[in-house]
This record gives sequence, structure tokens and C-alpha cells, in this order.
Amino acid sequence: MAKSKNILITFILITISSCNLLKDYSNIEDEVFLENLFDSKVCIIGDTGTGSSDQHLVAKELAKEKCKNIIHTGDIIYPKGLKSLEDPKLKLNFLDPFEISLTESRIFLTLGNHDHKRNPNVFIELAKNHENIIFPNYFYLARFQDACLVFIDTNLNYRGNQEKWIKRKLNELINCSTTFMIGHHPYISSGAHGNSSGLVKDFLEAFVIKHTPLYISGHDHQLSYERISDTSKQLISGAGAKLRPSKKTPATIFVKSDLGYVVLEKINGKINVVFKIINFNKESEEVYREILE
Repeated sequence: MAKSKNILITFILITISSCNLLKDYSNIEDEVFLENLFDSKVCIIGDTGTGSSDQHLVAKELAKEKCKNIIHTGDIIYPKGLKSLEDPKLKLNFLDPFEISLTESRIFLTLGNHDHKRNPNVFIELAKNHENIIFPNYFYLARFQDACLVFIDTNLNYRGNQEKWIKRKLNELINCSTTFMIGHHPYISSGAHGNSSGLVKDFLEAFVIKHTPLYISGHDHQLSYERISDTSKQLISGAGAKLRPSKKTPATIFVKSDLGYVVLEKINGKINVVFKIINFNKESEEVYREILE
């Protein structure tokens, strides 16, 4: 009987703890206000968190781009995210590889499925303690003078609250000259994971792909550019540390299973989407460029 009572008490405590977590982190109103996004290049990298020599190589070439703003598409720490700020994987798999970029650039975080496996709140605490890491919460808006970046959490652990939040934000985005949306999971993909399905597909169709000319994601370990519709495209930058096979589909504009990253740069008023891989000389090399219409 005593054992059953202890189990019940433990269950109640866990339930209360979970409710408090939802209360603290689901009512999101976070916005970050910054200067022009395209004062310099914007770099996009994802699925980096191995701590491997390949991750260090890609991060080193990324730093040479001198991007003022870097978007991370998620899976920051493999295989199971972080336990705490004292977790050694934080230094080995993130802070050390991106040491130069964290000094010279801002890194905007998106959480991937691996980042949610232990304590995702650690990433929020990390951002509070580092001025160049931007991550006020799981979903947030970075409002620049010349663009808006909407960061979403496609793990959907706080689906209901995120839907309420994004509905409100969509009404405000008409004031943004350009809006890009960023989440970890792709809507369509020529990679190993394939197209989204279930709740993720429903969420992206309802709140994302109809509201942006460019959806930015990771998850599949490749670099690719896909056509969603006549007015919306998707890029995948998930080749920051390890690779998986990819294939061309009817939606594929470009795909490459090579280590690398993506750069957005504004030239003569037009946004160029530039894919860069790490070549045999261990240097970055442009392999595809297209003007975003």
C-alpha cells in the first residue's frame, strides 16, 4: 500500500512539474528588434551537433563568410541535447566549433528533434548568458528594419500555444517587407526523411508555407532547394556535420549531399540564395545560386 502511495505522489509531482513548464514557456510573446538584416550576408547552417572534425571544418569555413547573422536550423547537440549548462557537450559540440562565429556574429537558434530529448530549456538559459546567441524561446519573431524572421518549433511540443501565437503574428507580418520562416523539419524533401506527414504537415500547411516566399529548414543532412508552389520555395541546410543520401524529386531545383551551408545576400535589391559545399581542398565552394523571386 505504501509503495502504491509513493507511486501516486511521484506521478502527481511530475504532473505538476509538467504543468509549470507549460505555463512558463508556452505563452510566448517574444520579439527581437534589430537593424537591417541584409547589411551583410546571412548564413544558414544546420544539423551540426556532432563535435566531429567535419563539424569543425564546416564551422571554420562558415566563419570566413563574415556573416553578421547566422541561422541555425536545429539539431545543435547530438544525440540527446543538453542536461544543463554544465553539460560537457555544450562546449564540445557547439561553443568550441563556433568559437569564431560566436565572437563576430549573432547565431539565431532553432531546436531540432535531438535538442528536445533532454532539457531544451537549457538553450533558453544559454541565450540569456551569451549576447550573440539569440533564442528567447521555442518560437519567436526577429523583426529587422528590412525583413522579419519567424522561428517556429516543428517538434510541436507546445502546439496549441504556438498556433495561437503564430495566428497573432501572421496578422502583423503584413508590415514586413520580406518574411522568412524557419523550422527544423522540412515540408517537402529530397532527402532520407522525405516529405512531412501528420501533425507537422498540417501545421506547416496551415501556418507557414502560404505565408512566406522562403521556408528554411534542416533535419535532412543535405543542401537542397525545393519548389513548394509558384509563390513559395524551401531550402534545406542540414549538412553542417554529417550526410545522408538524397535524390531528385519533381520538386527538386537543386540538391547536394556534401558538407556545407547556405548564404543569403542582397545584390542590386535582389536576394540571392547561394549554396556552398566544402570541396576536396577543404575550402568552401559555390555550387548553385539563384535569385529569390
